[in-house]
Amino acid sequence: DLANAVTLASSLTGFERLQAEGSGALTLSGHSYSFDTVTLPGNLTVAAGASLAAGRVTFGPADNRLTIAGAFTGSVDGGAGSDAIELSGTGTFGSISGFEALRMTAGLATVSGLASLSNIALTGGRLTGLAASTISAATITVGQGAIFGSAGTVNGNVAVSGTLSPGASPGTMTVNGNVALAGTSVSVFEITPTMADKLVINGQLSIAQGATLQILADVAVTPGRSLELITASGGITGSFTNVVKPASLFGFLVQDADSITLMGQFLNDASYSAPVRGAIDYINSVLVSGKVLSSVES
Repeated sequence: DLANAVTLASSLTGFERLQAEGSGALTLSGHSYSFDTVTLPGNLTVAAGASLAAGRVTFGPADNRLTIAGAFTGSVDGGAGSDAIELSGTGTFGSISGFEALRMTAGLATVSGLASLSNIALTGGRLTGLAASTISAATITVGQGAIFGSAGTVNGNVAVSGTLSPGASPGTMTVNGNVALAGTSVSVFEITPTMADKLVINGQLSIAQGATLQILADVAVTPGRSLELITASGGITGSFTNVVKPASLFGFLVQDADSITLMGQFLNDASYSAPVRGAIDYINSVLVSGKVLSSVES
């Protein structure tokens, strides 16, 4: 009975269910706890150094808060009321329902299923939607020092001042909403021999002056091969000011009204003979076809 705030600092084993009564808050501290289900009427804190694994955590009808400074694995249901998740540790979420807010200041969190919230605010740490996941929030704000990405679906408007990292080594991130990249933002795309990250926006993309596109690639892109990095059905305004890429990557970016594509280009080294350099220049100019946004050729 949680008539008052209680800190549980003793090890518990062999229990399938944790159920509390009363309006007091519960803090789990110092140990690893595992239950099939957890039912609480009040706030829950997983303290730094502690961990909780639960098939499902369900809160009551009050305005509840789930604070994760340690580690959490499982699904959560906030119930009625205005509920929030405060995250500075590690969260491995199956699903999130009944919560109005997710506020993350540090740590690492993943979502593998459906997460439905009113708003998500990241001021630090990294939140990733895994393949086939769906993250829904009216607004998703990614502050400087925070990283957000998905290899699944995101429903809502995304405003990025920090880092946007589509895909999951690599993959496709689909946003049903608008995406705004601030001047301090960095958009990271990974390229492998078989595929590349892609951002599909069913809405508008705005890119502010100063925004950076970073391309991570451990292989060269085949000359003439095109990799569509971004599409935006509502159109694109602005362009990336900075392009950061490996020295081994040769190519150029093509920006159209609703897409940004990376096209592979031939290396034209100064050590080549003049006729060879001239031939390569000509071939590369044909590839460019007058549509270069930003040269990424060394």
